Amino acid sequence: MFGKAQTGKATRIARPAVCRCLYARTAYVTAAISLILATSLWLLSAGGQSALAQVGAVKLPAHAHDAMYGSGWECDHGYQRTDDHCVKVRVPPNAYLDYTGDSWECKRGFEEQDNSCVAFKVPANGYVVSRTFGSDWTCRRGYLRDGSRCRRIAVPANAYLTAGGGDWKCKRGFQAVGNKCAALRIPDHAYLDESGRDWECERGYRERRGACEKIALPPHAYLSREHIATGWACELGYRKDGQTCVRVRPPANAFLTYAGYGAGWQCERGYREKDGACEKIAVPRHGYLTAAGNEWECGRGYRREGRSCVRLKVPAHGHIDYSGHDWVCDEPYRRKDGACVREIF
Repeated sequence: MFGKAQTGKATRIARPAVCRCLYARTAYVTAAISLILATSLWLLSAGGQSALAQVGAVKLPAHAHDAMYGSGWECDHGYQRTDDHCVKVRVPPNAYLDYTGDSWECKRGFEEQDNSCVAFKVPANGYVVSRTFGSDWTCRRGYLRDGSRCRRIAVPANAYLTAGGGDWKCKRGFQAVGNKCAALRIPDHAYLDESGRDWECERGYRERRGACEKIALPPHAYLSREHIATGWACELGYRKDGQTCVRVRPPANAFLTYAGYGAGWQCERGYREKDGACEKIAVPRHGYLTAAGNEWECGRGYRREGRSCVRLKVPAHGHIDYSGHDWVCDEPYRRKDGACVREIF
């Protein structure tokens, strides 16, 4: 309990020293915050801005302005920075200030030589063109640049200028022979191809020694571009034998194929070919036919041994692998003598 202090008629409880200390510290913090806020408001005011400008002001040289980004200054358009000054850019005749404003470029038809712009000579049948850097000239359509002049392109008979105008090509039905266009010799039973500069044989004919030779079709055959050597293939149910088509006689449990080679037949699913016949495939227990249908495999968890499927014996800490026909050990076990053994380091 705290003691009491007598002050005449009224009785007052005396405050301890610790409380007086806390009140004093709080008052100090409040005063500091008020001072910071007052300073911030003053800086945002016109007076504060003026003071800041005076502190951070940089003396600008003639023909300069404050940099748009960051601190410092930049020269006005048409002036170039040299040390701490802005010097006027000297633009020679037939030139203009570039987009940066501190350099110049020659006008169209002029080129830079010794800090000046000199007109370059454009020959007859040429004209000025713009390049990535400066200007240049090129020849008009039908002319080809040859040194410092434009040489006329000699277009032979039955030819025409290309789209670019710098070369020529022969018309359809003609082919280039040296500097001339010679007419194509199209043999009988032939026609111009898509390019117009070569020919192809009509259907039923094939090219041989510069001519179109008629394709001799044997009985039960049809024209085929896929068989280049002969130009024909055998119908379904027949197969090629020399220059003839012989009838295919499939065995039991077989069907005809379109293949132009081999026996011309194939065994049905679940059968395989053996000695010219189709033998039924014996699928053991826990086995199944493959997608091709001419072989079998063991199901998952079994492996093939001879003509049977034997169940896998998976040891403790092991599991069947991705193939489904063998096993591997779990981590951190390793396979050893048919078991999974934990390695000790």
